[in-house]
Amino acid sequence: MSSRIGADVTQLAALKPVFDEQSNMIAQLRSTISGRLSAVYWEGPARQRFESEWQSIQPALTSLQAGLEAAG
Repeated sequence: MSSRIGADVTQLAALKPVFDEQSNMIAQLRSTISGRLSAVYWEGPARQRFESEWQSIQPALTSLQAGLEAAG
């Protein structure tokens, strides 16, 4: 393992807009799916399973979005 610490500032500056864009895409994904889900007629066990899974990944998406924003 190297004991060096550092970074190429130019490369990091180029990475910031990528992090910002991906963070925005995560926010848009969450908003779009939640909005469409609430607007569609869908009843039954399949919807319940999907909603349960969707709710269970919300914290991870929120954390990923926050991490990208912080790193950016």
